[in-house]
Amino acid sequence: MSPVIQITAGHAVRYSNDNGVTMTEYEDQEWYEVRPHVARGMVARGWAKLKSPPAVAQPHQPAAPEPAAKHESDDDKHKKRR
Repeated sequence: MSPVIQITAGHAVRYSNDNGVTMTEYEDQEWYEVRPHVARGMVARGWAKLKSPPAVAQPHQPAAPEPAAKHESDDDKHKKRR
């Protein structure tokens, strides 16, 4: 799912989706589903507000490590034997 933005610049803005090969005009106050890099660029310039973030795959999270076993000191072992 691509992010959804709303243009909030107060005027129409022109932005390239493909590194300057073509320009697209986005109308003020309209909602657009755009590529993540377009959303980041427009939000960074203050031209748009992000309305829904892109779906991000959750990275594999390793299992939480188990707490380390408490090691008894030699003195503790001797105390228990007594």
